[in-house]
Amino acid sequence: MKSFLFLGGDLRMLFAARYLNRYHSCYVKGFENAPSRFDFLPVAKEGMKFDCIVLPLPASTDGETIV
Repeated sequence: MKSFLFLGGDLRMLFAARYLNRYHSCYVKGFENAPSRFDFLPVAKEGMKFDCIVLPLPASTDGETIV
């Protein structure tokens, strides 16, 4: 089982986290105004480690720098 961190974005990210949460541990950060139907996804806390971090698209404006 892998652990995923979903960092901000829109509802597409939350739906992806909900799907992956069936098979893995998924955490979110930056979704303070998310609909209540996603409240079951735990919020990441400082110092936690993850196998994968999923960034919203686009994650870079120049192809090199993460914004």
